[in-house]
Amino acid sequence: MAEQIKFGDNLYLRGEKLVLDNGTNSGVITAENGTVQIEGTAVITGDLTVQGTTTTVNSETVTIADNIIVLNSNVTGTPSENGGIEIERGTSSNKSLIWNETSDKWSVGSETFVASMFEGNLTGNVTGNVTGN
Repeated sequence: MAEQIKFGDNLYLRGEKLVLDNGTNSGVITAENGTVQIEGTAVITGDLTVQGTTTTVNSETVTIADNIIVLNSNVTGTPSENGGIEIERGTSSNKSLIWNETSDKWSVGSETFVASMFEGNLTGNVTGNVTGN
């Protein structure tokens, strides 16, 4: 069995790895047990469609140009699942902003919600200075 099979000048199969060698930095693609790995930087210039039930992104910074993020995008019919954002806080309790489908209201749990201005009806206990009409 050959140790390496070469296809043209820049592409070769080395054992379990497909290598594209441009002379500076090689790109390497491996596949094992249903998992495909790309060594180096992968740039996708077209659309990317991911099908599956779990998508994991291990990244420190995520930049999204869209101004609206849609959660629960697979819901059809009457909504029954809460949705929101949870912040991981290490050894401290996580914090979340949740839309509660049962109460049809936003919830921040038992936390204090601070705003410089509020517009709407108030129910319950109000603390602090109240001004206006």
